Amino acid sequence: MNHGNSPSSVMYAELKQMGMSNRDVAAILLDSKRTFGESPLQNRIESRTQLSRSIVHVAPGSVNVGLFRDFRQSVPVLMGDLTAAWCKRNKGDADEALCARFAGESGLAMQRALATYNLDSTLYRNILLYIQNLELSSEANRALLYLMHFVVTGCTGDPALAARIVEQTSIERFDKAFQTPETRFDRSSDAPVEGQGMGLMRLVAGRMKGADAFYRLDEGEEGTIIGTFASGPNAINDVDVDVSREHARVYCKHGRWFVVGMGSLNGTMVISGADKSEHVVEPPMRERPVDYTPVPVEIFPTDTLCFGATTRFMVLPVMS
Repeated sequence: MNHGNSPSSVMYAELKQMGMSNRDVAAILLDSKRTFGESPLQNRIESRTQLSRSIVHVAPGSVNVGLFRDFRQSVPVLMGDLTAAWCKRNKGDADEALCARFAGESGLAMQRALATYNLDSTLYRNILLYIQNLELSSEANRALLYLMHFVVTGCTGDPALAARIVEQTSIERFDKAFQTPETRFDRSSDAPVEGQGMGLMRLVAGRMKGADAFYRLDEGEEGTIIGTFASGPNAINDVDVDVSREHARVYCKHGRWFVVGMGSLNGTMVISGADKSEHVVEPPMRERPVDYTPVPVEIFPTDTLCFGATTRFMVLPVMS
């Protein structure tokens, strides 16, 4: 298998785009005094071919974690070199630019790499949000945590390990632990706001499938068609086999969002995000009366749309 899209490959590629060579990154992160197989690790680092084959373009977990230096010590060194490399090429605030890069483009690239190997891309995204919400004294501190999250995940392919190391670093350096913000659910807060769209995130086994499984809904009255044969720019066909060819339609009218059945075989249901109550949008064909007429059901953020037996999507807000 070609591992050109592995978390490790993505990490080195993104850092190279920012001005760091594979060799320089590896020399900082790896403990060159150790051996790799029967040869000194330093030899692998200095050989472009061996570095590429044995360290950079490899499957998650291929490089023993014990070959890396303590990330809490090596990543700050990498941060210094990366900032210097960025400043040579660009103008402006390096810390803010690096934060934006790791929270955005590079973060999405890592999530896609994790999803390719069936690793937990959702956890990776969640830690990005925790870092984003930390009350830190400077963006330089935030950039360091973003980089550590990115690097540890890239080196190990283990987002859970990365999360632990990032939080430990945040506590030790900045006296800040990850905290879940306290909120109170208010259904009135789901009222449409100007400029707010909606999207659907595919759920599999109760978990978000990943960054590539988020679909923005068309905001016109024609809406978005969900089905196995749905096609075109306003269609979602990321569904299981018991979903009909054109199963349901989600659309916006006067700033409110609705789902309506399209004569599906196995029916559609909404599970309320507010109280987990179930609302039938369209019963299965075998249960429908002869004179059945589809009736739209209003949907809100955090609701779950259920198509057939197993296809699930969570409704999420999107700001334009």
